[in-house]
Amino acid sequence: NGLLPFSQYSVVVSPVDGLPSKIYVGTYGALPSEIPSLSTRSPTRTNTSLTVYWEPTIVCSSHLTGYNYQLLKESDAMKVLDSGFTRNTTASFHNLTASTQFIVRVFVVTIAGWNPQAYFSINTSTSATVPEAVRDLTVYKRGRNMLGLRWATPKATYGKLKSFTVTHSLGKDVISHTLELTPCVVWPNLFCNTIDNLKPNRRYNISVSARNVDVAEDGVAAFVDGLTKEASPSAPVNLRLINSSSTSVGLKWDQPDLANGIIRSFLVSVEETEKFDQDSCCQVYPLMEIPVSEEKVSYEVEVSGLHPASTYFVSVSAKTVGLGPSQSWVVMTRPPPLPFTVLPLSYLPDIRNEKDEYISLDKELWNPQEQQSDLNNSNVYTSLVKAHLLLCELESDYQTSQNESCIADPKLDSLFRNLVGDNFCFYAEYDKDQYVEESDWGSLDCCVPDNQKCRLLAAQITEYSGSYNVDLRYYKEWITLYTL
Repeated sequence: NGLLPFSQYSVVVSPVDGLPSKIYVGTYGALPSEIPSLSTRSPTRTNTSLTVYWEPTIVCSSHLTGYNYQLLKESDAMKVLDSGFTRNTTASFHNLTASTQFIVRVFVVTIAGWNPQAYFSINTSTSATVPEAVRDLTVYKRGRNMLGLRWATPKATYGKLKSFTVTHSLGKDVISHTLELTPCVVWPNLFCNTIDNLKPNRRYNISVSARNVDVAEDGVAAFVDGLTKEASPSAPVNLRLINSSSTSVGLKWDQPDLANGIIRSFLVSVEETEKFDQDSCCQVYPLMEIPVSEEKVSYEVEVSGLHPASTYFVSVSAKTVGLGPSQSWVVMTRPPPLPFTVLPLSYLPDIRNEKDEYISLDKELWNPQEQQSDLNNSNVYTSLVKAHLLLCELESDYQTSQNESCIADPKLDSLFRNLVGDNFCFYAEYDKDQYVEESDWGSLDCCVPDNQKCRLLAAQITEYSGSYNVDLRYYKEWITLYTL
C-alpha cells in the first residue's frame, strides 16, 4: 500500500543462501488531481469573443491526453454556456455578449479520465462596445419649423446609457447635438426630442444613436425622414370613464400616438342615444372644444347637464391644422336621486339571540334623506328601484379588511365606499313586509363583528343598464348588533 499511481517499481526477493530474483511492476493510473497554471499571456478579448491561455501541466497520476474546458457566466456559474476538448493550451469562444464577466474552467484529461472537482479557473470578460440602434424611432409631431422625435432605448446597451446623439441633415447641411437621458412627458418609458429652427415644407433626414459610459463613441444609428408640414393627428387613445352621476360624466383620454402637427385642441361630441324616459329622448348636446396649451400624458373633461338614466355616445378627436379621427365610448348616466319608497321595518331582528328577541327601531329617528334638493319626484323612474338594503357604519377605530363589506356587486361596493367610506358592512335586505332571509345583494356571514356598535344606514338601490345610484338615510342613534 501507499504506492504512487502510474509508477514503475523494482521488486527484489533475495533468499538467505541463494541468488536474488528481481521483477518490475507498475501501478495503474488514477483520476488526475493536478490542475493547469496561469499563463503569462493575458486573455485576448473583443466585444464578442474570448481566447484564454494556460501553461502545460506536468501530470504524474496518468498519461496526459489533453484538456477539457467550460465557459460560464459569472452571474450564473451553474450553467455551462460552452465546453470542449483540446490538446493545446488555449481555448476560444465566439458569439458572446459584450461587457460581460465570464469564468473559464480548465480540467486535466488523462487516459484514466478527468476529475470534475479539479480545475483551474480563469476570470475574464468581453470588452465593452457601443449600444445597438435605438428602437421605434418615430416623427410623432411636425410643424412648419420643427420636428418632434420619439424612440425607445436599444435592445442591448452593453453598459449604462450616457446620452443620445441626434443628427438632422438637409442637403449638405448637417447638424448634431447631444441629448441627456430625459424621458418624454407624454410617454415616460420613451425618449423625446424636438428639433426647432427648421425650414418649412422640407424633408429632413434624421438619425439617433445612443452612447454608453464605457465606450467614447456613438452606437449604431437609427434613421427616419421627417417633413416639416402639419397634417391631421391620429385618434386619441385610452378613452375611459372616470366618474359619473345622474347628470354628468367625467372623461379621460391620452395623447394620440401621432400628433402629426401641433395639437391645438380636442373636440368632444356627446350624443344621447337612449333614455329610460323615452318620451323626452333625445338630447342635443353642443360640441365641446378643449384647448391645449402643452403636451400632457392625459386630458380630462367633465360633461354636465345630462339627463339621468340615459345612454350617451361620446367621441373625442384631436385637432391640429385638421381634425383627426375620433375614439368613441358609450357611457350611461346614473338614475336620479329618488324619494325613499320603503323605510326599514320598526324592528331589527337580533339574529344571535336564541329567544327571537328584536331590536326596536323608531321611524322618527331616521334622518331626512340626503340630496333633498336634487330629488326627482317623477314616477317615471320608480321602476328603477331594485332593492332596499340595511348597512352598518362601524366606529372609526374599527378597520374592516379590504373587500369585507360583503356587498356582492363590486361596482355597487365601490359606489358605497365613495359615499360612506370604508368602515361599513352589509346587514340585511328588506322590503315593506319583511327582512329577506337570503339576499342576492350581500351576505352577513363575514361582516359585522360580534358586540360591535354601529350606525344603521338605509340604502335604496336604483340601477340603469349596469349603472347604480344609491339614496341614503341615516339612523340617528348608535346601536349594538350581535351576529352569528
